[in-house]
Amino acid sequence: MDRKFMKLGFLVVIASILVCSLVIVDDAKAQQAKEPYLFGAPYPLTGKFSIFGISNQQAVMYAVTEINKKGGIHGRPVKVIWYDDEGDVTKGLMNVRRLIEEDKVHFLLGPVMSGTTIAATPIIQKAEIPTIVPSAAIEITEPPKKWIFQYTTPTIYMHDEIMAHCKQIGITKVGMLSETSYLGESNAKLAR
Repeated sequence: MDRKFMKLGFLVVIASILVCSLVIVDDAKAQQAKEPYLFGAPYPLTGKFSIFGISNQQAVMYAVTEINKKGGIHGRPVKVIWYDDEGDVTKGLMNVRRLIEEDKVHFLLGPVMSGTTIAATPIIQKAEIPTIVPSAAIEITEPPKKWIFQYTTPTIYMHDEIMAHCKQIGITKVGMLSETSYLGESNAKLAR
């Protein structure tokens, strides 16, 4: 993996975790016990989209290690609970529910895949769990949602910039290959 992108991913994760920590209201008992802040990570760690889940997992693990070395957040360690959705929307929804309802996480760092994020939005909104996603579909934050924050550029904006650049340098025909995920299908529609 390109070190530049790993560093960028690390910085995004650190910033995301710190921003989430600002919305925490500690209860005295948990503070005294130094119970960890629980982050849920429903990622595709196996299957055809695992490259996205694994790269995000590596950045999160590095960030959490660094944060915990420095004493955690407000003196409490950070713990991440991982579930593999295998790139499957149904498994992703089950994992989001499990993290919220059973594991009682304070925050979600995902889902990673746009289709899963869009499907999980009602669950996340109802539970009022701060959620930071690397998903790139515009529908995730348009219209804005109270509990979901997107840290990648929505593909519609990337598409517009790429097309403007192509036009500027005289390219009039562009071919596009995309995968079969929600995001891939969304990108294919933009190219028409």
